[in-house]
Amino acid sequence: MKTFPQRLIFVLLPVLTISCTTNEENPLSSEQATFIPASKPIELEVLRLTNNYSVEKELSSLKQLSIIKVQTHEHTSYMIHQNSISLDNFYKRSKYLRKNTSTICIGENVAQGFSTAKSVVSAWINSKSLRKNIEGNFNYFDVPAEQNESKKWYFTNIFCRKETIKIS
Repeated sequence: MKTFPQRLIFVLLPVLTISCTTNEENPLSSEQATFIPASKPIELEVLRLTNNYSVEKELSSLKQLSIIKVQTHEHTSYMIHQNSISLDNFYKRSKYLRKNTSTICIGENVAQGFSTAKSVVSAWINSKSLRKNIEGNFNYFDVPAEQNESKKWYFTNIFCRKETIKIS
């Protein structure tokens, strides 16, 4: 069996309740929106490669959702501070997304130590449990990639399913 020095963790949390919200793409206030960091080339490449995989598998393309970036960026910074990957406080991220969007299902992949977008996406795809999020019934996602002082990359990728409920 081939071993990898990188570490991966995944969680999939189905939410059993549906909340109705407006169909806003970004329900953040203008003050909150200023804290969303611009996407780095490695992040855009992770998103592109993930969507390429989805298209190859005849799955729906995923769209970026800026409110996800707020939550994933904070968690990635937390993992760097802890010098370890984790799913700590996932329930807080999922609760925030459920409260501020019409999200009904959320999944999360995290990783550290991969030096390219291709290597981290390949690792997620090659892991049966982590691939479930990429192949899941999600329609939005976002991922920050941050480096620690030693230039080691950390990633937090959240996938979510947003539903718009029309009341007639």
